[in-house]
Amino acid sequence: MIGFIIIGKNEGPKLIKCINSIKRTIDHNGIGEYEIIYVDSNSTDNSIELVNEIEGNIKIFKVTGNARPAVGRNVGAAESKADHYCFIDGDMELVPDFLPNVMDDSGNLKYPFVSGQFENFYYDENDHRIGSELYIKNVMNKDQYQSTTGGLFIIEKGLWDKVGGMDTRFKTGEDLDLGLRLAKKGHLLLRKKELFAIHHTRHYKSKTRIWKDLFAGKTLYARGVLYRKHILSLNRHIVKRIMKSDPTCLLLVLSGLLTIITKEFYLLIIYLLGIIIGILLLRQKVSFSEVLSRILYQFVRDVLTIFSFLFFYPRKAELQYEKIK
Repeated sequence: MIGFIIIGKNEGPKLIKCINSIKRTIDHNGIGEYEIIYVDSNSTDNSIELVNEIEGNIKIFKVTGNARPAVGRNVGAAESKADHYCFIDGDMELVPDFLPNVMDDSGNLKYPFVSGQFENFYYDENDHRIGSELYIKNVMNKDQYQSTTGGLFIIEKGLWDKVGGMDTRFKTGEDLDLGLRLAKKGHLLLRKKELFAIHHTRHYKSKTRIWKDLFAGKTLYARGVLYRKHILSLNRHIVKRIMKSDPTCLLLVLSGLLTIITKEFYLLIIYLLGIIIGILLLRQKVSFSEVLSRILYQFVRDVLTIFSFLFFYPRKAELQYEKIK
């Protein structure tokens, strides 16, 4: 049996689209044994009421304590009776044709830890669609094995239990941590080339979003804490992640160490040049003020990453929740 576990907070109408897409997927593939679980992260809108009005047997739980994605997913898994968990965020819509690529006719997973391509539909502050972009920007011509995952994936219950689910110390970056822990044990995520879902969201590179994510602590958890945890556990897969996601942070550390050793402060220019080169490599036409904004953002992010790596030690959040339906 497969369990569709949805987490969400204040998703409103997008949540209805998500659940309806799951129901279409079930009908389209003739799935007989399944369950749908929605875990609400203490929404302040009418998300729970909207789900309650949907026909069908949908289990609803509400997180009453520390509402983090890791907590929500762990609650869903703890309350599920399924053999396989399909985790999906409340702002996503499943593509019904995807499941036959990863499940056999008996309803069993062909791969223990799997996901697929998905497409981001971007919206402005007024919820007007402004564009779209594939998650894997270069069109995938073949399946790929990866050491990290996002919030959309299917996993065998036994494999989930093997690593103890998600680490609730993470406010964000919990999915990256899960993928890295599984990779260390030899279980890489198989990302299928086929389209798995549509993701309705704000653009990841919008000014509003990047600064909001920064001050919401995303850098503290998804970078500093994540890097420290997997470096100390000697997880070789973290090296690729750091090189790909934070080359300027490495450059700041290097130029900072050289400055301390030589007492030549001009060496910090190496770091500034690295950021400017990175901006130029994006090949986007940006104004001078935009360049200054990006330099400031990158510097703040890198400093916070180093700070959290050295000094930030968050506590685990307990699973505190109640059953709504």
